[in-house]
Amino acid sequence: MKVLLTGFGPFKDFSVNPSQEVVEQFEMSGIEIRKRIFDVNREAIEMPYQELLDKFRPDFILNMGLDAKAGALNLETFAINSLKDKSSFSLIKEDIAFQTDLDTERMALELCERGIPAIKSDYAGSYYCNFIYYQSLYWTNKN
Repeated sequence: MKVLLTGFGPFKDFSVNPSQEVVEQFEMSGIEIRKRIFDVNREAIEMPYQELLDKFRPDFILNMGLDAKAGALNLETFAINSLKDKSSFSLIKEDIAFQTDLDTERMALELCERGIPAIKSDYAGSYYCNFIYYQSLYWTNKN
C-alpha cells in the first residue's frame, strides 16, 4: 500500500505548523509512505502536488492542515471548488465539489471513543486546506 501524507509549513502566527509536525513524525511499517510539506501559497502547491500524485499514485491520501480555532480534529467530508487567496476568488477545476468515500462521522466517533476529540465536518473552508483536499479528491475521482 502506498500512502501520501501532506501538511503545511508555517502559517500566520504559527512559526511551527502542527500539521508539519504530525507528517514528519508519522511512521508505520509495512507500507510505503511519501511525506510532503507545502508552503502556504498556490504556486508551491498546485503543479508540484499534481506531479506528486501522478508520479507516486497513492492508494490512500491524508491531507492535514491547521484550523487555529478548531477545538477538535475536523474530519472533512467535502472539498469545494474554490480558493480564496489574498482577497480574490478563483475556480480551480470544472467540478463544483467532491465528497470523500470515507465515513467521516464513524471515524470521528471512533476517535472520540479513544479519547481524541474529533468531529465530522462538511466545510473545509476556502483556503489552502480545502484547495489541496479538492486536488486530492479530483485526482482520485479521475484515477
